[in-house]
Amino acid sequence: MKTEQPILLTSIAAAEDVTKNLIMDVNGLLCDATEVPLGVINADADSGEETPVCVEGIAIVYSGAAVVIGVLVKSDAAAKAITTATNDKLVIGKAIDAASAADELIRVKLF
Repeated sequence: MKTEQPILLTSIAAAEDVTKNLIMDVNGLLCDATEVPLGVINADADSGEETPVCVEGIAIVYSGAAVVIGVLVKSDAAAKAITTATNDKLVIGKAIDAASAADELIRVKLF
């Protein structure tokens, strides 16, 4: 069983219905491939509700494709973790689990 270790949770008003284990951006929306991530959604929420978001620690995130342990990850267009080679403001963290395909739950050490 995979476990998460949230060190810091914050809350933000969801600007749309959101689902746990997806990446949220700084505007309260599901993150896409071009937005700066805030963190990983820690509970399902409806639009307008305050939503807990893990911004520091180890979070469990859905993969958007195959992911190798130890690589940097960012959000894809569906708010799921994908590999990136660029260490910039779009990086959310480092994968500490592998995924063989999309829609697998992996742990990510958040930056």
